[in-house]
Amino acid sequence: MAPEKDLSYLLNEKSALLPIGHAVKAHLAGSQLTSIAQKNNDRIVQFSFEKRLGAGFSHKKHLLVELMGRYSNCILTDENEVVLEAAKHIHPEDNSYRHTLPGHVYVPPPLGNFLSFQEVRQAIRRGSPEMLQKIHGLGKNLTNHILCHYHKLPPEEWEKALEANLWNDPHYLQLQTIGGELTVFPFLLPQAAAVPPREFFGFLWERTGKILLEQKITQKRNTLTKKIRQHNKRTRHKIKGMESYEFEKREYPHPRSPEALKILSQQRGVMVGKGFVESFMLVRSIF
Repeated sequence: MAPEKDLSYLLNEKSALLPIGHAVKAHLAGSQLTSIAQKNNDRIVQFSFEKRLGAGFSHKKHLLVELMGRYSNCILTDENEVVLEAAKHIHPEDNSYRHTLPGHVYVPPPLGNFLSFQEVRQAIRRGSPEMLQKIHGLGKNLTNHILCHYHKLPPEEWEKALEANLWNDPHYLQLQTIGGELTVFPFLLPQAAAVPPREFFGFLWERTGKILLEQKITQKRNTLTKKIRQHNKRTRHKIKGMESYEFEKREYPHPRSPEALKILSQQRGVMVGKGFVESFMLVRSIF
């Protein structure tokens, strides 16, 4: 317990807000949180807010939280991603790649030299698990922990778990702590402790984290479905156009048959990891 006069002093003393605190209070007061998203598949969380002004007008703001250790930052931008205020001002003399100052367009941190999951998976199958450090979307501490215990499980199990982890499907992820840090993984990692749902972060994960990830998975599936439909539509138009040439159309397996056109489009797509693709040859280039 503290003396009454000390308590009165503490209650009457107003804590000074940082500039970012004043900016958040001024710009986001009365706004509604509309979405939460991960930016560039990096350690950047974007909170989007909207404040309705009436007559169909509204103001949109974004609060970007960069979770990058000692380089972490909190940045408030407008709908055009122009910086309104930041917890840490990054000046040109401090960083040649980007500067985070009010009035300047927000530039995210560089992504780095990462590899795709397919490239990392091939390296793992060749016996090079250290290539996990090059995969995008996997934190440094989690990667080091996996490498320390990599020998305890078959490579096939790690490969399957890593693929599920990168898809961010909440039905296959378990919240856990490793050395006091929170992370998610498809199974309980060695020397990790599960976070019970009754605890604060467990409750937050069940009520908020899983819902947000489910929305992200649904968005990915809808985007993929839309692309497949577009590819199929273009292929149908090409086949329909070919069928309009009465004397050019042939029966399968002739190259100018409808079936061959579809197979050829699929073959070109397999070469670049897509569904249906058209190949082109550059005849003339003008610079």
